[in-house]
Amino acid sequence: MLPLVVMMALLGSRVAGSDPRGEAVAAARAALAQREGFHHDQPEVLDAVAMEWPDSSLGCGEKGKLYTPAVRRGYRVVLRVGGTVHVVHVSGEEAVVCGRPLTAAELQPEAVEDTHEADAPEPSAPLQRKLVAQAREDLARRLSIEPDAVHFVKLKEVVWPDRSLGCPRPGMLYPQITQDGVQILLRAAGRSYDYRSGSGRAPFLCSHPETPSVR
Repeated sequence: MLPLVVMMALLGSRVAGSDPRGEAVAAARAALAQREGFHHDQPEVLDAVAMEWPDSSLGCGEKGKLYTPAVRRGYRVVLRVGGTVHVVHVSGEEAVVCGRPLTAAELQPEAVEDTHEADAPEPSAPLQRKLVAQAREDLARRLSIEPDAVHFVKLKEVVWPDRSLGCPRPGMLYPQITQDGVQILLRAAGRSYDYRSGSGRAPFLCSHPETPSVR
């Protein structure tokens, strides 16, 4: 689904001490309501994070289109209506409904603290088994233990909301393009470890996961 750019008209003058985050959320809700036909206050806010984008596409560029290269500041707003999640990028008076709708389950990786010590059967698909082996070997090297001492807990297929795979580095900007991938949960020496993979990238340990909070 192509992104929809909605130019939001200002309703009254802005005053000092206004709430930029709240205004971005309102703009995102209005843009999504206009596109999908919802009532304007129906979308539930899951997250609203300050962002910077390198050009006028607001991180939601369409293939073949040209965009003005200039830093644009705003908010990445994640909204939910029922079981469907939408991402909207807002900068000033401009709101872009970015990418295809997702399900809440697709955006919600498994919580590491919910894992258990018991070994689980490893996936049978060759590619998934290879990813688990890579993650296990990496963790074993980090902990200076044998790979057999690393327990497989779970592998979950996930659609990550951007190219950070839900594990952004501070100060880094990432294209806001959904990425098919997996989350691999491992346990060793009584602790749980969260590995991420997507778009052909080898599994890597995510020390500070960023997960949209579904309330």
